[in-house]
Amino acid sequence: MTHTLNHLTAQQIYELAEQKAREEYEQQEATRREQLQALKAERRELLSSHREAQRRLQEAQRAELAHLDGKLLELGARLPKDSPLQQGRSTQRPQAAEQWLQIIAQAPEMTLADIRERATREGLPTHNLPQRLAQLRRQGHLEQVRRGVYRVVQQDQAVAHPDNQVVGWS
Repeated sequence: MTHTLNHLTAQQIYELAEQKAREEYEQQEATRREQLQALKAERRELLSSHREAQRRLQEAQRAELAHLDGKLLELGARLPKDSPLQQGRSTQRPQAAEQWLQIIAQAPEMTLADIRERATREGLPTHNLPQRLAQLRRQGHLEQVRRGVYRVVQQDQAVAHPDNQVVGWS
């Protein structure tokens, strides 16, 4: 090599040194990228195993709590709000939608304030009234005439639901 370097110009030697430095840098970068990919894969696997272990632990906890809550129910106690047996249950009675519709049907059109007042007299919770009205509207039971004014959709005006079932109230 020394023999061939003697015949090269300073410019050629400089270019060879630069090329060698680039090759070393690219090799280091390739090694670094491989290490990064390996570490990222290891991290993903660790997170996945932790999530799975946490899910199993939560399921076991839910089962134990449901068992205890079942015993509480048998003895006549009320379920705590965070009970697994309580999850999925609506806090409103099933006939509440009918009650809301009956209240709103008392007049051809009813304002939000009137609905709130009559619902309070009937003993229905009004803390989530706008959400309840929006839900009844999406289900096709109510029609919003203008802002804050609603009316009940009659049976012949019932809206077709996305699952091709006609929704109306009777």
